[in-house]
Amino acid sequence: MQTLIKYKMLSGGDGEALIAGVISDLMQAKLALAHAKSLPAGSSADVDSRLQSSDIDPGSLTFINISE
Repeated sequence: MQTLIKYKMLSGGDGEALIAGVISDLMQAKLALAHAKSLPAGSSADVDSRLQSSDIDPGSLTFINISE
C-alpha cells in the first residue's frame, strides 16, 4: 500500500507526494510529508511550522491510501 498526500502551497500552487505505507491520521501524514520533503529535523509538535517554512499549508493536507 501507498499513500497519496495532497496539499496547497502558501504561494498558491498545489503539490502531492506519494509515500510508501499506510497513513491513518493527519499528524502521521504531516510527519511523513516533512520526512519526504527532507525538511529540517524537529519535534512532531512543530511539524506545522516546518511545513509552513517550506511553503506548505499544513491545514490543507489530505491523504488517500491506495493499493499497488
